[in-house]
Amino acid sequence: MALNFLSTACGWLVSPAWAQAPTGWAAKAGDPAKLKDLEFVFAQILSMALAAGGLVAFVYLLIGGFKYMTASGDEKQIMSAQNTITYAFVGLLVVVLSWLILNTLGQILDLDLLEFAISPY
Repeated sequence: MALNFLSTACGWLVSPAWAQAPTGWAAKAGDPAKLKDLEFVFAQILSMALAAGGLVAFVYLLIGGFKYMTASGDEKQIMSAQNTITYAFVGLLVVVLSWLILNTLGQILDLDLLEFAISPY
């Protein structure tokens, strides 16, 4: 029973084969790269940067919490842990605000700033 649940849960985590071209990729195997392909590259970089920023902030929150729990009343260690937690929250806030600013500016300017488009002109 547990093995069946585990295999089903892990099945949802598996992504499509890397040999397949991701959605939005214009090139086929053997085709030379075009300027239009940069749209997809920039979108993927932005997506990965936001995800990585959030993940790093979460890891630093865990590290700060662990340092705080193991401080044993030492004021210097408690201050170090509090600084780690504070900086992690500031980093998370920067990531969220950058995404929010891009979305808000995109709606105000009627542009999709999270989707890069290269004009053919």
